[in-house]
Amino acid sequence: FSRGGDFRGRLIPKTPRSADVRLAQYANASDPVARSSRAASAVSAKLLNAAAVLADIQSNYPGCPELSAAISEIRRLASGVSACGGPPALLGLEGTAAKTYFTALASAFRADIRFGGRRRRPPPDPANSLLSFGYTLLGNLIAGMLEARGLDPALGFFHEIRPGRPSLALDILEEFRSPVVDRFVLRSCNLRVFRPDMFEGDDERTGGVRLTRDAKKTFFREWERTLASPLRERDADDRPDVFSLLKRQIERLVSDLRGGAPYAPFRYGG
Repeated sequence: FSRGGDFRGRLIPKTPRSADVRLAQYANASDPVARSSRAASAVSAKLLNAAAVLADIQSNYPGCPELSAAISEIRRLASGVSACGGPPALLGLEGTAAKTYFTALASAFRADIRFGGRRRRPPPDPANSLLSFGYTLLGNLIAGMLEARGLDPALGFFHEIRPGRPSLALDILEEFRSPVVDRFVLRSCNLRVFRPDMFEGDDERTGGVRLTRDAKKTFFREWERTLASPLRERDADDRPDVFSLLKRQIERLVSDLRGGAPYAPFRYGG
């Protein structure tokens, strides 16, 4: 990665002999019905997990009206996912839910670093910088795991094909954005693991900020702990760590594409 967190490259093993899985992936991506169904699954999981994270936060701030209203609205939007006609309509619904979610999330930042809403390209403040960095790292981890398993990370179902975009990795990332990255950033900021003086102007992106070199050491130390920590799953007794859950979700997708059980997204919660 560059100092600004831009992905430059990675070392990977030889491509596994999984041509049947890639053919099934291409067939599903080319089938409008199958693609819409899989896209809806990704959006539904994202919204329900976002609402579950806000519900966790609400338990610490029971008197916060923004959280209660956002949870109800996001759950309402999630109930309408199945009625969307395809990825374009899903994208609009997802955008509405994201705006509601981040407005509510902002109310939970209580220390030196505050959050005024999601802004990116470039991220103009510490909280947005941390969120963008976390999404980039987790998305690239998923992309590498997909590639190692024989899938094409560039061909997704919800995210459109775009040069340089790991669309399938972003589809799976939707399930983990709020439970992993957002919780990590919120907790780290509120505990003052990160402070405003740990950021600097981004020379590579005008108007952006980034972690200083020394602060990145802190970030990666805390990030690795997060990936190795257990994550609560709805209606599950065990609590695998984040890395194991990512691997399991990819195996679920491979099994589904090969004719096994339908893919079950990760659902955060107790």
